[in-house]
Amino acid sequence: MRGSVGNVTEIIDADGHVDDIADQEAIAKYMPPGNRSSQSFPVLDHLHFHYLRPPGNRAGLENPGPQEWVGFLDETGISSSVLYPTFGLAVGRFVSHHWAIAACRAYNTWLYEKFTSKNSRLKGMALLPIQDVDAAVVELRRAVNEFGMLGGMLPSNGEGIKDHLGAKMYWPIYEEAE
Repeated sequence: MRGSVGNVTEIIDADGHVDDIADQEAIAKYMPPGNRSSQSFPVLDHLHFHYLRPPGNRAGLENPGPQEWVGFLDETGISSSVLYPTFGLAVGRFVSHHWAIAACRAYNTWLYEKFTSKNSRLKGMALLPIQDVDAAVVELRRAVNEFGMLGGMLPSNGEGIKDHLGAKMYWPIYEEAE
């Protein structure tokens, strides 16, 4: 995405992905006690099954931290990056709304603690527990107000989605986003 500020063109990476796959244990530390697991998120699907990739067959750095992200931004002339989950894209596959809420809260706290609080050029996009609309509204508010995230990400598919995303039941999430 390109934006113009005065005579300067600003380049924004609007789809940066963090390696939450490698950091599952770090994310689990933010789960409620007694519910911590080194596998916080389900596997996406057969197209995104990360175990089938041979070692070294991943684009970019292995599990870059905030300093590496900012170095990449400097090297490429990108002003900022909006960070999304990788493994967390499977949030819609949760059947248990309780686990979805806990996992989204844990991921959002981890993203803030590890990345977005370290450098203002790293922006966060929150995971929302679509399985419970009221909880998704609360989590969006928390992520934006407490962590400065730009918005929330809704999953496009999964067992936890009760209707199409334009359904009236999801409107409270969109009203909160406005």
